Amino acid sequence: MMNIPLNISTMLERAERFFPKKQVVSRSQSGIVRHTYKEIGERTR
Repeated sequence: MMNIPLNISTMLERAERFFPKKQVVSRSQSGIVRHTYKEIGERTR
């Protein structure tokens, strides 16, 4: 059993804390989109 719940919020907080400069790369209709975990964390709060 885990001590904390495994959900999207917890995963993003961990990624932002330990890997703030790592990029998440996705594709949209306008092309390739890149954001760091830090940027994503700031945008979602």
